Amino acid sequence: MRNLFIGFFFFVLLFIFDLYSDQSEPSLQAYHPPAMAKLEAKAWRNYYEHHYFSLAWNMYTIAREQYQFNKIDSFMLAYHAARAAITFQKEYPQSAPLILEHLKRYYTVVQKGLRKPLDINLCAELELVWWSQRRMNDHNPSYYKTMSHLLSEIYGKSSESYDSSTELRAEMMEYRDQRREQGLSESDWSFIESGLEKSYTLLKSRF
Repeated sequence: MRNLFIGFFFFVLLFIFDLYSDQSEPSLQAYHPPAMAKLEAKAWRNYYEHHYFSLAWNMYTIAREQYQFNKIDSFMLAYHAARAAITFQKEYPQSAPLILEHLKRYYTVVQKGLRKPLDINLCAELELVWWSQRRMNDHNPSYYKTMSHLLSEIYGKSSESYDSSTELRAEMMEYRDQRREQGLSESDWSFIESGLEKSYTLLKSRF
């Protein structure tokens, strides 16, 4: 029993050392569009099918593998992004302050992947604004303009320079929504993934 305890103790020490010795250099420009699109399409599917653990894991993988955040920051990003999304799905608008708090904590970590100061409060507010615009403006994807404003705050440049990317992303959301009653086939999800890949490729061309 004593040897088992010692072995477990050293395992925990090694795990903690691995976490804190991870000196990854995050970048929000480092992602690979095909991989990013595949992960985001999975995240959408998990969100709408209420597979919340898988949703959080997708968010962790995006942060860790695509944006290259360290393990701890990737966990925090996944936690706050998933909590904000799930609370929005179930309790908006009653829990808007709680959602905003999670989004602010999310963008506090996101800032580590940028080379410029970030208006954390504004980014959190813009995120929630386009979420609510999308919910209210059914079949009217004009909320892509708010998404472009958010990307302008994150990456710099004018909002208009991101419109082609965000409009395509919004079209993929509308495509999903138009088929939600009968359910989406595997080919539908493949189409969405393809559209997201084009959207992320356009976004990367603006850097």
